[in-house]
Amino acid sequence: MNQFEIDKLLVYAVYGMIASIITLFILLKYFPASLTNLIVEQRVVVEVLSMGFLLVTVIILGSAKLIEGEGLAGLLGTIAGYIFARKTADLVSAGQADRSTAALRRQLLHAELEVVDASGELQRLKAEAGTSPTKSQASKVARAEEKLERAKGRAQALKDAQQRGVELDSPSGQL
Repeated sequence: MNQFEIDKLLVYAVYGMIASIITLFILLKYFPASLTNLIVEQRVVVEVLSMGFLLVTVIILGSAKLIEGEGLAGLLGTIAGYIFARKTADLVSAGQADRSTAALRRQLLHAELEVVDASGELQRLKAEAGTSPTKSQASKVARAEEKLERAKGRAQALKDAQQRGVELDSPSGQL
């Protein structure tokens, strides 16, 4: 490949990165609110996109021969060091309260997904049963309704705990 072809591909890479940013922000609208809040709060999106842009920039500068091998290695090493040092610093500096809050958020997200799953199962069973269900179908629908109520209750208990700032005692997240 000659330099012109490489430059052309790198321009496409930049356009692809811009398109991925726009797509990601549009898709965030369709994620559950709790997941979107968690992604934005933890700055996952910003860090991933920033690292992507930095890497594309370094690759462009390196392929255009504007940065020699040693400089390129230094930049890539700095980016890698930042990524790994940042993750390590986050893990070290995260206190017990932060871990408990994160665990509570994960459990709440899991509980909300259980509600959605149970609701979908209930709707499916009701659709299968129709207007005159058999005894077996009625029993399945009743069990699905109970499962949905338990899931809603657990999700509500976790929301209440989150609002009060209560730490969960058990690692499994049972209240």
